Amino acid sequence: MYPCLTGMNWQNGFAIKNGVKKTYQSNEFQEKQRQLKNCQLCRKNMYICYFEPRITFPLPNLIKYLRIP
Repeated sequence: MYPCLTGMNWQNGFAIKNGVKKTYQSNEFQEKQRQLKNCQLCRKNMYICYFEPRITFPLPNLIKYLRIP
């Protein structure tokens, strides 16, 4: 699992051993997100991180199927 593929040079992602939620909430993952906050590398291939997710999985679909416990 990657907070950003381009910002991490497509290497050294986070293993999902204890589930996606625990990996996402881990200190290591959160710290990597903070480090990448001002990264601008995605401008080189923005279609992957910006356009494609909005085309294939628009925000209304996320809200429609989001279940909050």
